[in-house]
Amino acid sequence: MQVNLQSLSKQAIDSALKNNWETAIDLNNQILEKDPQDKNAKVRLGRAYIKTEKFSEAKKIFKEILEKDPINNIALKNLKLAQENNPDKKSDKGNNHTPKILIKEPGTTTQINLPAEEKILAKLEPGQDLYIRSFKTKLVFSLDKKRELGYINDETAKIVYKAKKEGFDVSAAVIKPNETHLTILLKCKQPIFKSEKQQEKPYMKTALIDEPELEILPPEVAEEEEES
Repeated sequence: MQVNLQSLSKQAIDSALKNNWETAIDLNNQILEKDPQDKNAKVRLGRAYIKTEKFSEAKKIFKEILEKDPINNIALKNLKLAQENNPDKKSDKGNNHTPKILIKEPGTTTQINLPAEEKILAKLEPGQDLYIRSFKTKLVFSLDKKRELGYINDETAKIVYKAKKEGFDVSAAVIKPNETHLTILLKCKQPIFKSEKQQEKPYMKTALIDEPELEILPPEVAEEEEES
């Protein structure tokens, strides 16, 4: 059964990423028939109900989640949308539900892949903002100020730390959750990242939605030292 549930979950996530909401409803309901306590499936189902304007069903789902997890930010956000009868079309374009296009600019943006567990990936949506904490050799990503997603400890982490020390803001947003990792876009108003070579155009388009500025949380007192 476990293998079957994992397969259904991956299909449900893929359907949501492609805005195939009716399929997503069917798949998540199949999961909940087998495992009624699967909170991730409930979140995905509630989201699909909002997108298909089935607000009563969405409110019921998110209230159930919040009874057991009252600080679940995604459930709180989507319950509000359901209560307002808001289908959240901001991330769609026209009637085809096509995601808006975010311009990836050489120098001021970079894209990274963050390994993550499926249960975490299921909570994320394209365009969702992430919190970041910057250290000398590590960049930590969090869903909010308490729930950590993971970190990177490469040259990009050092670049972001240096930018922060110079007073520049860097934001992070989800491009899309994949099966085993999370694709994230980092953005700074200043050209702090190494420009990527592009054959045809000076800009590469990546499917994403809004790109708000994010605050970099202050580093902990005991910062990691660079390896000598």
